[in-house]
Amino acid sequence: GAGARSMSFYEYGPRYAATENWYDTDRKKLQAIGEICHAIGWAEDILLTGKPRPAPIAIMYARNGDLWDLLDAGMVYSNERRNFHHLLRSLHQRADFISDQYLPDAAGLDRFKVIVMAQRCIPETAADAILAWVERGGTLLASVSCGQLDGLARPSSKMLSAFGIKAVDVPHTTDRRAKPAEPKTIAALNIKTMGLVANVKPGEATKVVSFDDGPPAVLTRSNGKGKLVYFAFLPGHTFHVGARFENNMLLEMNEAVRSYVGQWIAPAGLPECAVDNPDVSARLITGKAGSVVVLVNCTAGDVLEKITVTVRGIDATAAESLEQGPLAISRENECIRFVCKLGLKDIVKLTMR
Repeated sequence: GAGARSMSFYEYGPRYAATENWYDTDRKKLQAIGEICHAIGWAEDILLTGKPRPAPIAIMYARNGDLWDLLDAGMVYSNERRNFHHLLRSLHQRADFISDQYLPDAAGLDRFKVIVMAQRCIPETAADAILAWVERGGTLLASVSCGQLDGLARPSSKMLSAFGIKAVDVPHTTDRRAKPAEPKTIAALNIKTMGLVANVKPGEATKVVSFDDGPPAVLTRSNGKGKLVYFAFLPGHTFHVGARFENNMLLEMNEAVRSYVGQWIAPAGLPECAVDNPDVSARLITGKAGSVVVLVNCTAGDVLEKITVTVRGIDATAAESLEQGPLAISRENECIRFVCKLGLKDIVKLTMR
């Protein structure tokens, strides 16, 4: 029973626990399921009681706004949020998702240091809560026409005024036959945009960098103790689209976008668990019996002979890899580090003091 509940996080089923009168005969799939069961069982005492720490970054999703955007913007903004999440994972930063309809109270938002928004429609109550959070010291990242409309898709000036923007012109279409938006370049950052691009008329906002043809590409404005950052393009989409797809892996993401966005999420602090390779996913899970680091190789199956993993805020005395056994650890300030070889995946147990 406990094993099946654990398995449900990794595999739909699991297949062999189904009550239907059938079974899967795919040998490779059964082997993979067996390997996952073995890995979970090896660290089950920690995984069953463990959980990740609260994330310092939130991505807001629009429960009602997406209904309006489907009519004339397709899946642009929902895809942007997904792609931005991939971007954050490549920076080894964790993010939670919050709804614009059910924002926590003012104090509840304060656990987040950075909030990401990619949506045209923002209800008035959500806008008020977010702007109050910015005044208290939060950093808000927004992209392409964010906040042009209220919760009922009516023109709204609340968010644009807060961003210090006079007007935003963005073409929207759901016609698949329509010519895609022409990409723009930011030579200073070595970035070529993908997807929608906004023509922004700044007001009190400060222009940080411009497109090569003149209009602002990124603008900022202070608000109380916090800051608002407005991207006149889709950073998540630009990071994601154009990557090479191989063996069910996305490779060769836009490094220039990843590096640039990383500067703006600095208020979130250093990641609690990071690897010196952006194509390795690392997740720290802490339970009553200790902590584990789950590592996944996203480089299309290539074996990485050496990766360095840095974990912050964990006072561990020993590390043991599922695949390689005991690992040497070093300490520096509040960090521990270990070096290991990585195939497709690995789990590393950290023994606490």
